[in-house]
Amino acid sequence: MKLMYLCSWGKNKEKTWSGTSYSLYKALMKKTDIQEVDMSFSKSNKIILDILNLRIRNGKLKINSPYRKLTTIAKQKKLDKVTKNKDNIPKLLIEDFGEGENLYFYTDLTIDAVLDIYKNKPDIKKYVNFSYVPDKDLHRQNVDQQRIFKNSEGIFTMSQWLADNLVNHSDFPKGMVHPVGGGINLDINNIKKVPKTNNKILFVGRDFIRKGGDLVVEAFKLLRRDYLPEAELYVAGPKNNQFENEEGIVFLGDLKPDQLSEYFNKCDIFCMPSRFEAYGLVFIEALVYGLPCIARNDFAMKEFIADGENGYLIDNDDPIILAKKMKDLLQNEKIKEHVLSRRDYYIKEYSWDSVADRILKVIQKNEK
Repeated sequence: MKLMYLCSWGKNKEKTWSGTSYSLYKALMKKTDIQEVDMSFSKSNKIILDILNLRIRNGKLKINSPYRKLTTIAKQKKLDKVTKNKDNIPKLLIEDFGEGENLYFYTDLTIDAVLDIYKNKPDIKKYVNFSYVPDKDLHRQNVDQQRIFKNSEGIFTMSQWLADNLVNHSDFPKGMVHPVGGGINLDINNIKKVPKTNNKILFVGRDFIRKGGDLVVEAFKLLRRDYLPEAELYVAGPKNNQFENEEGIVFLGDLKPDQLSEYFNKCDIFCMPSRFEAYGLVFIEALVYGLPCIARNDFAMKEFIADGENGYLIDNDDPIILAKKMKDLLQNEKIKEHVLSRRDYYIKEYSWDSVADRILKVIQKNEK
């Protein structure tokens, strides 16, 4: 099978979409004949504008996260239609995608799902990645996205909740939507057996408030005051240290993958009760490294965490409840042993090789 892989890369190819785009590309490259087409923006070309028929208003391009993050997979016959502009940048002609035959999308979120969240969960609107985009623009862009998606051969989603939303809310045929998951971006060779002290909690998230970092800190203070004075909280992700005077909180900053692996090895549990999380690769990484997790009972988080089995789920922003969950999970050896016993399963289920296999299986079936 020959594939063409279209992606809007960021400044650092390997870090685009938290490593997702590059990891999937590498996994597919090992399994099939694949050619990459860079669809990144530049001043001299508007590739995505041409393909997705977005609008320019007042000299500024109106675009949103899913398009920036979009990874597209199409079959080799499209390569014959690829031309190059004066900057030698591949440019796909819009007519090549007239009916969208043999075109696939891989995504963690759709605009229609965002609008559904705005309608049914208005209290979390400010935490969703699109909160800075005016609703009228989202509705216009949603029309474009829905048209393009419905003219494609299929949509690969990272999560089951998005797949369900596409079918039940956006009215896509069930056979057109394929939840294939995502893979971990940390090196499993860095997993080490480190003596545990049953008092260390890890939080990871650059978007500190959306990922519930403020709630974690508030609950952690109660944990130290009421249950476990020797508890330690390690915070990775934010660039600025907000915790200089907070006892027990260790600020790590924005870590490189190998550095992050060190703290996954060192800590006892992972806690990130994100208010909005389209997928949440970090939960998978925590489980692979043997850490039970505390997550929110919403979106894709409940697909990874089974309450009472490999961690706990919370339903609201109550720091008292979260502090109790922290204490219980730090002391729950049964759950910790269960997570460790499932490591081989997590590594296989949440590897990019497995994701690539699921994608190729669908494409091969559709070719017949």
